Amino acid sequence: MVAVGGLVAAILLVLGLVASRRQSWPTQTAAAQVVTLDLRPFAALRDDSAKPSSATPVLPRENLRLSVMLPLGSETGQYEIRLMNDQLQVIQETTGQALFQDQETRLSAQLNLSGLKAGSYRLWIRRQNRSWRDFPLDVR
Repeated sequence: MVAVGGLVAAILLVLGLVASRRQSWPTQTAAAQVVTLDLRPFAALRDDSAKPSSATPVLPRENLRLSVMLPLGSETGQYEIRLMNDQLQVIQETTGQALFQDQETRLSAQLNLSGLKAGSYRLWIRRQNRSWRDFPLDVR
């Protein structure tokens, strides 16, 4: 009887140690990857025939800290960003601040694409209370 009681006590002690170690293990969060997205080739031109053909920008399926180089003429300020699928359903939305740096307007924002399927999307961006601009985007 004493041997069984000792065995039960030893098992409970081992289980308690394992449980306490699990609780103290640090949780892993994916650090945001810094990525630059260049939308300058999509600048609005007066003559559509003079508009250069632009390759679709590509972003990785990661947790991102974006630095978006906005098209020429974009203003500084608060911006809204929406990532939409091909049915124009909002997949994610966020906000960011655009500042004038190195002769460019750059928009900084967080966007977590780690859970998305690879494919084609639309990136909708607008300065607060202004019209939306829409850009093609591939996620791989």
